[in-house]
Amino acid sequence: MADADPLAIHRNAVVIDGANTSKFDEAMFHRLLVGGVTAVNATVAVFDNFKETMLKICAWMRLYTQFDALLMPIRRTEDFAAAKDYGKLGIILGLQNTAAIEEDLELIPVLKGMGIRVMQLTHNERNYVADGCFERVDAGLSRFGVEVVKRLNEHGILIDLSHAGPTSTLEAIERSEGPVAITHSSPEALCDYPRNKTDEQIKLLAQKGGVFGCTFWPSCLKKGPKSTISDYVDTIDYVVDLVGINYAAIASDFCMNRTKTELQKFQGGRAKPWRTVDLDWPVVMPEGLRDAGDYPNITVELVKRGYSERDITKILGGNFIRLFEQAW
Repeated sequence: MADADPLAIHRNAVVIDGANTSKFDEAMFHRLLVGGVTAVNATVAVFDNFKETMLKICAWMRLYTQFDALLMPIRRTEDFAAAKDYGKLGIILGLQNTAAIEEDLELIPVLKGMGIRVMQLTHNERNYVADGCFERVDAGLSRFGVEVVKRLNEHGILIDLSHAGPTSTLEAIERSEGPVAITHSSPEALCDYPRNKTDEQIKLLAQKGGVFGCTFWPSCLKKGPKSTISDYVDTIDYVVDLVGINYAAIASDFCMNRTKTELQKFQGGRAKPWRTVDLDWPVVMPEGLRDAGDYPNITVELVKRGYSERDITKILGGNFIRLFEQAW
């Protein structure tokens, strides 16, 4: 790959950001397109109830109209190619919690009909479905949670386990009838952080056909705020070496335009005071990945490490597309 042109590879690839929790605006849309991003799993809601979530989905629908030249919704896998062809940013609407279903299974198909395509079982803490990665105990899925997994499978919403606790993660992978995702995490072997996943979890995910999105989030990387693009790509290398090229992907976990209070709430949970989890402020993303235009740097680093164009396109988006085809 010494003679490969990384910018050409990046330009030709379908690039999917597995998780992005930014407060999106027109400038952000433009920067993502500058970065060659084809689609993002955009976080609609975390701890919001059904009505609050619906209002946020409606806000996205207004954005589709307001920025029609820049955006398009992703509702089926064919839409990725369309977004690439039109030069638009595809938006995958995702929830980082099951709070929006309010313990009512009948709200799952409603959310699917409104465009939700990815749903995380829980976000750091315990809810009616599962225990999160920051809980003091690790009890796994509830009986209700087992039924939620079943219904998400039935209605074609991809299950995300990024912030789930260890037992919840393993049980959800095992009980899901189809492959699931860990859209934004990092290997625990490289950084001992509660949100990171063990080799056992990553291997089981891959055995079931799932995809592991390697996150830029500094707390998940071995050097924290001093991490670089090289440290980030080390996490991709680790996943590829552990389970193979077909199961690694990328996820920025950008939280651009978010306030410190918002991030404290996301990190800490529903109950005040929110600062139950340490949060370095300001958040410093890895050097080389601090802006939404920086995604091509990943491809540059992958080329340096000898990855083929075929394998790079899998990491950048191909593996997620295969997963979405199976889950949706």
